[in-house]
Amino acid sequence: MKFLHTADLHLFQNLKHVSYAKSDLVETRQYEIRQTFYNLLKKAQDEGCDALFIVGDLFDHHRVKPLEVEQIFRRLKKSNLEIFIILGNHDQFLFQEAYKHSLNAENIHLFNENKRSFNLNDTTIHGFNTDDFDLEALKKQSRLLDEDKQHILLLHGDVMNSKDDHYLTDVQTLTSLNFDYIALGHIHKHQFLSDHIAYSGNPEPSDFSELENKGVIVGQLEDHALNTEFKATAKRAFIRKDVPITETDSFDDVVAKIQAAFSEDKKARDFIRVRLTGEKNLEIDIDKEALITVLKDDFYYLEIKDETTDALDLNALKSSYKDTIIESLITTYETKKKPSSDDLSALKEALIALLATEVRR
Repeated sequence: MKFLHTADLHLFQNLKHVSYAKSDLVETRQYEIRQTFYNLLKKAQDEGCDALFIVGDLFDHHRVKPLEVEQIFRRLKKSNLEIFIILGNHDQFLFQEAYKHSLNAENIHLFNENKRSFNLNDTTIHGFNTDDFDLEALKKQSRLLDEDKQHILLLHGDVMNSKDDHYLTDVQTLTSLNFDYIALGHIHKHQFLSDHIAYSGNPEPSDFSELENKGVIVGQLEDHALNTEFKATAKRAFIRKDVPITETDSFDDVVAKIQAAFSEDKKARDFIRVRLTGEKNLEIDIDKEALITVLKDDFYYLEIKDETTDALDLNALKSSYKDTIIESLITTYETKKKPSSDDLSALKEALIALLATEVRR
């Protein structure tokens, strides 16, 4: 039996937690996530999969419109796949009467307290939704498994952090169960917890907290022998990168450093957040909004965070601004017997203000 394991698509999420500088990108990104979902259906078919496992949080919230749900399930019905769906903590609303007709199809299988398993050829697919998870019932089900069949378990929840509101059990307990493969959802980072227990992760990243590769797991289970492969699916990545600045860098140097930090394909495709670090020259104005304006045509999406500090080359400043209040302030600071950190901060603020005045002149 060949399968594709995915989870946590969070379709129609509002993305308000993502600080897109361009508001029009929200709708575009929502569409891209749905398009990746549609591509998964084709990928499963192209891979020759018998089954598609959607292990929770297909949708993001209960405010999704019935027509939108119908749109998604229409695509599922048209596939030639047997589709097994776990309801996660975000999509329990699908059990409501308003959505019942959308889910009604011979190839779509949902689990509930009265229906914990489905047979597919020589394999039995077992599942517990997040809200009806019952550890004792799961252990009992494991003890009663038909040894003549292969067995796959679908679960949505945390099995590593007991403080998670949707904690199920620990990995050791899952390992002790008699399943050939345990497909997990809820954690967005792809990871294998053992040779046969895995989180697929979400196929598209949501924001700058999700920097790892995104994709799905394609698996083959034959005569209880399991082979799996992680396959990348994301259209775009979120990238965070530090770009160090020195006190000798001009505005143009900073622009060049940011451009050189990324390949052309990443600049054209991905969501990028740059953090400027190091020390910059007090006399050089490196405004992040000006940087973004200059670079916007080179990047699909760019954010810049300025965490540089101002370099204080007091000797150079005294030489450049001889017989001015700038030289006087520096001399006063240097003649103090034990200048404090507050004295240095005050000097820096005063110099910045004075140098800004000089620039405006």
